[in-house]
Amino acid sequence: MEIDIIEMLLHGKHGNEFQDYSERYFDAIYGVDFQRVAHNGRKGDGGKDGYISQNKEYFAISSRSDVEIKIRQDFVNCVTKNWNVKIFNFVTNRIYNSDELAVVDKLRMDNPGIKINVMTHKHMAAKIREMPKQRMMTILCRSLDDKDDNTVFFKVNEKKQVSFPFSQSIKDSYPYYLMVITILVLTFGIGIYYIYSSNEKVWKISMMGLLCSIPLLFYFFGERLKKTKFPHKILYLVLGEKLPVDREVLFNEQGLSIRRNAPWHFTFNNRSADCIKKGCCGKVYLYRSEKYDLMGRCEFDKVNHVYKVDRNFYGELL
Repeated sequence: MEIDIIEMLLHGKHGNEFQDYSERYFDAIYGVDFQRVAHNGRKGDGGKDGYISQNKEYFAISSRSDVEIKIRQDFVNCVTKNWNVKIFNFVTNRIYNSDELAVVDKLRMDNPGIKINVMTHKHMAAKIREMPKQRMMTILCRSLDDKDDNTVFFKVNEKKQVSFPFSQSIKDSYPYYLMVITILVLTFGIGIYYIYSSNEKVWKISMMGLLCSIPLLFYFFGERLKKTKFPHKILYLVLGEKLPVDREVLFNEQGLSIRRNAPWHFTFNNRSADCIKKGCCGKVYLYRSEKYDLMGRCEFDKVNHVYKVDRNFYGELL
């Protein structure tokens, strides 16, 4: 059970956060031999996030989903900007098996003098599980002892995960905004007509037509309306500095959260957890809370089956 929790924890990290976890892991494995490379923003890190100088061994750490593109970029940067590279290690939490990366075989064939390895979060989790508890806590910044008793993790439903640029959210949402504007214009026009006209019969017919048109619009455009991504809400979160890059926040009260992968690229995640209250088999969904970062409430009992949820989407049963 512990190894599943460690895998989920590492898989849920992004950007600099995943790099921090990985660096603590390599510190534990290699000790003082492992040298970290400071985050260097747009200037880049020379295709490496850490290295062992004695072995000419370099580490590139990434949580980007375009793994094949990223590994090629980091490899080229590393061998170009560093002298006499012997071992290149690419560390990722976006795949489970390095065998699916055709680009790795191609790089190995083209560079026979360099040993190229791909390490996933599953490899790291297996190693961490074998470590002493104190070292495990140092890497993960948490204890796993009581996790089965009162703590749950709000997992992502990957089948419902949607990634998109901001421009796509506008494109997908225009039918919704068009419908809202049409209804508002018609309502305003009928209201003006009612004020300045004495023909009540025409006004009643107009109102009936408007009321009947709403379900018709949903019937004909329902599928397109389901794709609505509410870009005005996204813009509010971004401009209000409530959604920095590499952060994830709750988007609505149905457990939908939004992650900002890049300045104008986002991912919708559906998160939920299994309720661990004795005798309950319900699902726990996320809600906003004034007292805590987030609150989790069970679908079967929203009053007594309540969880305090942190920003990493771990919930503690209250």
